[in-house]
Amino acid sequence: MKPSSELSIARVASVLTIAYLIWFLAPLLLTDIDPNATAPSGLDSIFSAGVGEVIVTAVLLVLIGLLGWWQIVGLKGRNEGGLKLILLPLAYSLLLIALAVWLAQSKGLSVIGLFDFHTLALLFLISFLVGFNEEVIFRGFVFSGLIKNLNPLWAVILCAVIFGSFHLVNLIQGQPLDTTLSQVLQAGSMGFLYAALRLRLGSIWPVIFLHGFWDFSVSIMQQSAQLAGIQAGVTSGFHPLTGLPVLLYGVFVFWRWKVWESKS
Repeated sequence: MKPSSELSIARVASVLTIAYLIWFLAPLLLTDIDPNATAPSGLDSIFSAGVGEVIVTAVLLVLIGLLGWWQIVGLKGRNEGGLKLILLPLAYSLLLIALAVWLAQSKGLSVIGLFDFHTLALLFLISFLVGFNEEVIFRGFVFSGLIKNLNPLWAVILCAVIFGSFHLVNLIQGQPLDTTLSQVLQAGSMGFLYAALRLRLGSIWPVIFLHGFWDFSVSIMQQSAQLAGIQAGVTSGFHPLTGLPVLLYGVFVFWRWKVWESKS
């Protein structure tokens, strides 16, 4: 392997992004889906997804360690201040969990009763593994490559577009086009916010935490709604309008970075 000083972060990010896409697509394209097959239980499905995430995490850590790019991808160091900017998105996630509680109670059920401890613990762990993996790839490698070649605003926008576009793979799983496009829009909005936070904070650790907690809260809401017999479309969280406040807050965070940078 070339010394890290001779490697282009943009090239490494491109190869890593393509490899990550292939990792997702290969099982979908190479495996025949039996529509009559019995769907795996919630715990089995979560565990199966977790194995893949652990593998990705291990590969990323080895790669970063070999390159010595802990600082470059944002796993070391943090800009002064700005941490309070994650509080409002965290409150948004807590609101989502509160909504899950309300939906379950509307059916006379308790959210706590819908989950056993092992399922909740595994779901929590995997949510944060996903947050780690996606943030390292998109706001670590990809964003670092973009920011070296583009002005910050375009780097944030393009990083968000790439992240949102990745969710198009759900079409291969048979997800309806309108649902998928709504999901792409929302993920793109989240990607804009995450990239803006990465820019302001300098570190991706707070963004990893925020991303993982968001995924956990969405999973809790969807799972509780499904088990409570509530129509999935009501709680999918992928209506395009749900991304608008996130996008607007991302613009605010980017503006706060501009203000902070001008004073630095």
